[in-house]
Amino acid sequence: MQLTTSYQNTSLLNLQSKFCFFEVRDASAVLSASCSKEWDEFVEILEKFTFSGDVLLAKGGNKSALVSELESLFYKKGWMETRVDSEQILYELPKTGRLTGEKNKILKISGKNKKFPITGKTSSLQTIERINLLTKKFPEARITSTYQEGYQVDCLKGRVAIDIEWNAKDGNLDRDLSAYRAWYDFGLIDGAILITKDITECRKLIHDLWQDYLCTNNLPKNTLPPVDLKTSTTTSSDKAVERIKRGDAGGCPVLIVGRMLGWKSVFP
Repeated sequence: MQLTTSYQNTSLLNLQSKFCFFEVRDASAVLSASCSKEWDEFVEILEKFTFSGDVLLAKGGNKSALVSELESLFYKKGWMETRVDSEQILYELPKTGRLTGEKNKILKISGKNKKFPITGKTSSLQTIERINLLTKKFPEARITSTYQEGYQVDCLKGRVAIDIEWNAKDGNLDRDLSAYRAWYDFGLIDGAILITKDITECRKLIHDLWQDYLCTNNLPKNTLPPVDLKTSTTTSSDKAVERIKRGDAGGCPVLIVGRMLGWKSVFP
């Protein structure tokens, strides 16, 4: 799948010195137009976000301080960590001749000639009402369902989903993109944003910061930093781009945000 560059025609244009952007299906144009409020909040957070260089040198854990701080900026604006589960319901409906004595007629539960009215005003109420009526009036009809627990995204507001993947295993990218694809197919979101790091520039920055630290504290230059700079199994923008280019997100417009050069003071 070909990458697009609609971000160059949005407010992200002024942030390219701090971040790098990659997208498919003109994600920036779609989200800035269809979800303008959420888009403006996202851009505002990117503009203001900074982090201390020593955060990069902290050992990995369940969630880094950088991710927690960035997530908190979204949560303060009403974005919420969210999971969407799904349930598939199957209705097996014998011909009504077996149920009512009529011949060659299929039980109708929707459309103009349906056998009974559904009055619920929401889809969930209509489903409950339909199941209750079928089981009561047509006991020979069989209803089965399959419930599937969905994936969780870090931030959801309106019709925009956002995940922040920093030092997580790169398998998280597969999970995230699968969630975007499913949510988009369900009609729940218009697009998604994935914030991660540029591994090459991150390694260079960590190396430079660590050398400054060793020099300031008169430590041997061969002292290793507390983080592993050689690991190739963590999330990064290049791995995310590989996945959206091969179509892992399906029809969902996805924007990848990488690099993050907004760091400030390093060590005392």
